[in-house]
Amino acid sequence: MGEAIGTAASVMLGTAATCRMRLGGGDGSWHALTMSMAWVGATFAGLLIAASSGAGHLNPAVTLGLYAGGHFPGDRVQPFMLAQCLGAFLGAALMWLSCLPLWGQARGDRRTIDCFCVQPAVRAPLGILLVEVVGTMLLVAGFMALRKACAADPTTSMVEGRGIMLWAIGGAALTLSLGLSLAGGWGVALNPARDLGPRLAHTLLPLPGKGSSAWWEAWPAVVGPLVGAWIAGALSRTLA
Repeated sequence: MGEAIGTAASVMLGTAATCRMRLGGGDGSWHALTMSMAWVGATFAGLLIAASSGAGHLNPAVTLGLYAGGHFPGDRVQPFMLAQCLGAFLGAALMWLSCLPLWGQARGDRRTIDCFCVQPAVRAPLGILLVEVVGTMLLVAGFMALRKACAADPTTSMVEGRGIMLWAIGGAALTLSLGLSLAGGWGVALNPARDLGPRLAHTLLPLPGKGSSAWWEAWPAVVGPLVGAWIAGALSRTLA
């Protein structure tokens, strides 16, 4: 439950900021920094919520990477991933509600799907896939380091007490660094739930002139993070 609620909070806050930037007239040279900072706050809030009642992953790739590294039980991987995807869908639906006055401004253009999903400015699926793999490897490596810093349980990676705040701050810092370094131009997600949940919401919700949900663009954001997470986890176990 904590994973679903935390992921919903993170996606709702982050995509709402994106929607107001895309449809509310915000743009310019500070666009990348503004969006990155918005997602930092969203990630911090989500991690704080999720870690207080669970493991605080918010991301199927983090769950898979910790499992591959031997730091998360296998019987909890699938429930966590499902909870994260469901939370991402609910977060996108809440964003849709909170931004109702803005949807009429995006009839017939790609700004609607941009509010829900990360849309690459460069149409290069294999290049995006590579960035997703490498970026997620760094993300999972960062969370593995956080696991030690927070004195997390060695088999479940659960954090308690002051470790919860450090986990949330560290995860938000990782989001800022990777967002500023990798997101520009490519539009990477580094999180399968971040793409799948909102894209499904875009497909199902009644949006004026929303156009296609561009499911053919989703696969790098799903496959790449899972591959990168598994590589990072496997390397961690090998080198330990």
